[in-house]
Amino acid sequence: MTQKILDEIAAVVDARMTAGQTLQANFITQTVCRVHLAGLADNEHAELWRHGGYRWVRDETRRYISKRIGADEPTPEPKQSAFPNFDHVQSHYLIRRNGEDIGVPALMMTDAEIEAKAAFYESMGGACFAHARELIRFKDWRKAPAIAAAQ
Repeated sequence: MTQKILDEIAAVVDARMTAGQTLQANFITQTVCRVHLAGLADNEHAELWRHGGYRWVRDETRRYISKRIGADEPTPEPKQSAFPNFDHVQSHYLIRRNGEDIGVPALMMTDAEIEAKAAFYESMGGACFAHARELIRFKDWRKAPAIAAAQ
């Protein structure tokens, strides 16, 4: 059953991406859960299972959206070639709107959202370069005589 639900989440997300729609985890979760309401017994335990099931589907939906569109993880190779003449621009980006992270089609992002995402990647790039330089410095530091003697 678990794989069936995960497949349903993937199908809804992929269909919305193909249609160029936003990927709101709560909306997708409600879409998937609505299909399974008939299987929920109407008794004093129903609220617990309804709430727990909803949370699990929502968590899995968020996880799938992040995996599917890349949650701001830079990669040497582009994950998807969404637009001609652009090697790195993705079809969707995670954008915080009204307190919720939403997968927004790149074509529907505001200029401010695009600029903020670009600034984020710029800062991430700077941090990665600094980390690389520090690793090289560490490599040389650990070869110092005092460090070598302590090992």
